Amino acid sequence: MTTTKMRTRFTVASTLLALSLSSLGGTAVAQTSPDHLRGATAAQTSEATTRATEGVWKRHIEAWGHHDLDAIMRDYNKDAVLVLNNQTYVGKAEIRKVFERLFEIFSQGENHIDTPTIKNRIVYITWHFAPNGRQAVFGTDSFVIEDDAISYQTIASPLYETYPVAAP
Repeated sequence: MTTTKMRTRFTVASTLLALSLSSLGGTAVAQTSPDHLRGATAAQTSEATTRATEGVWKRHIEAWGHHDLDAIMRDYNKDAVLVLNNQTYVGKAEIRKVFERLFEIFSQGENHIDTPTIKNRIVYITWHFAPNGRQAVFGTDSFVIEDDAISYQTIASPLYETYPVAAP
């Protein structure tokens, strides 16, 4: 794949994340915050939201590490959207098929996930996957967490040029 195509794909994924973030706006946190947080300061709400997001992330990454498909799927809301290299998958049934394939792919090598960036309802990770006998490939994921579940996820990596995931 040409460098220009790769940049375009990463730009599209980044733009999608930015649009998701901007559409969430400042009131979205208050609307999705538990009742006990109403009237809390913005900093307190932000900290509580970040802690809740960290909990979802911890649960999700543990399920990923165990290749536990059922546990992974419990982390997504019923209408979740996953965008993988510009292919969009909507709902648990389509996302489940993606993870079935991802578990196949990632069982063929070694994966390292860098320390995540977690702020409010957003998780951003970078990772490096080395398929058996091949050079490591870089990728990124972004997650938007709402009501204790993943609502949106983007995945971008040239890995899926060599190891495709079926279109929805």
